[in-house]
Amino acid sequence: MKSSIKKMSALLTMMAVAILTFTFTACSDDDDPVTEVTYTYGFSSMSASHPDFLEEMGKIENAFQSALGITGKLFTKKGTIEECDKQVYEACRKAFDSLKSEAWQGDYTFQVTNVGTGKVVCTATFCADNENFI
Repeated sequence: MKSSIKKMSALLTMMAVAILTFTFTACSDDDDPVTEVTYTYGFSSMSASHPDFLEEMGKIENAFQSALGITGKLFTKKGTIEECDKQVYEACRKAFDSLKSEAWQGDYTFQVTNVGTGKVVCTATFCADNENFI
C-alpha cells in the first residue's frame, strides 16, 4: 500500500512539472528575437583642398550624431535587424535633410554600416557642386 502511494505521488509530481513546463513555454510570445544591433559610421571618402574641411566634416558628423541620438563611433539599437536598419536609415535621412541648405567647399561621402551584417545602411554624399544625395 505504501509503495502504491509513493508511486502515485511521484506520478502526480511528474505530471504537475510537465504541465507547468508546457504552460510557461506556450506563454512565450517571442516570435521575433529582439537583439542588439551594432553600427559604426564614418567618411568613406573625402576630397577637399581648403582649410575649413575639418569644420565641414565636423558639421556633417554632428548632424548624423544628433539625428541618430549617439555620441560615439560605435552605437547599438534594440530590435530586429530589419527594424533597426530602418530606424537608422530614417535618422540618416533626417540628418541629410538638415544639411541640404549648406554650401560645401569639398566632396564628402558619409556611411553608416551595420557591423553584424556588414551592410551599408546609409550613404550620404555632399558635394561642392551641390549634387548632394542619399
